[in-house]
Amino acid sequence: MRGRFMKQTAAAVLLTSSVLSFSSVAYGNTTTLDQSINKVKAELNKSTTHYVYPALAGDLVPSSLLYPALNSAKKNYQLNRGLIVSSKLSSGQKLSKLDEINTLYNEKILKGLIPYIDAYNYATKYLAPILNNINAAQERNDFATVEKEYHKLSYQLKGRSAILYRFSGKAARDLLLDRYKETADSKRDELMVPVTIYMKIKEINNLLAEGKTAEAKAAFVEIDALLTELPNASTNKFIAALLAEVAKVREAVNASPTPPITPPVTPPVTPTTPDSVGIDEPSTTTPDSVGIGGQ
Repeated sequence: MRGRFMKQTAAAVLLTSSVLSFSSVAYGNTTTLDQSINKVKAELNKSTTHYVYPALAGDLVPSSLLYPALNSAKKNYQLNRGLIVSSKLSSGQKLSKLDEINTLYNEKILKGLIPYIDAYNYATKYLAPILNNINAAQERNDFATVEKEYHKLSYQLKGRSAILYRFSGKAARDLLLDRYKETADSKRDELMVPVTIYMKIKEINNLLAEGKTAEAKAAFVEIDALLTELPNASTNKFIAALLAEVAKVREAVNASPTPPITPPVTPPVTPTTPDSVGIDEPSTTTPDSVGIGGQ
């Protein structure tokens, strides 16, 4: 019983001290309120350092490690807003203190920590998997998968990668761009010509299957024009495999005779005659027909 009583007493003391501490802020103790505001200001100022300082050393902080700092900063910011509003400060003082923490929250959280987390998540959940899929497909000479993932990558880089530029902290931003955006740009540029050639190969095979030999030969001319833009096949097994596919389709095109062009048939022109066009013969008039009177 004595142990239980002591536990209950300790809990009551802790609860009372907590209430008194909150009440001193809520009911106008300016010193305590200022201490609370200074504490949250320090926390907000520190929020961007969680990812900027490691970036200066060449490390990108995973977003999963930043959520505790983000949640704490958001919670304490909202708490202090409430304390300021419910305090006995004048309206001008309240607005001034609210402006202080609002400005810091906007700069450090809304323009710093949150968009960094969003950018990191985008880079690791969208760009990185696509790049991994492309590299794996290239290793096994899977042209179809390379083409599919190339189009996905192009879409991401064209329409969504702006998210990588939206957070403050140059060191972290440059590091993230270097590891993900620039790598993705380089891979897209590397694959632009090979993917175009592969798509032409598919087009030519379809044309040959439909018996459209002339169109297939014309399409192969476009492949020939692109071959000089490919990387060195001796150091790139994916390009070497692609050139083997080009050789196959070249052989298929050359083996297919081009059908002769048949000139259009012109129907014969039928000569015209007076009978066929219905020309009237001239009429002959007589005195009787015109009714000439007697003398």
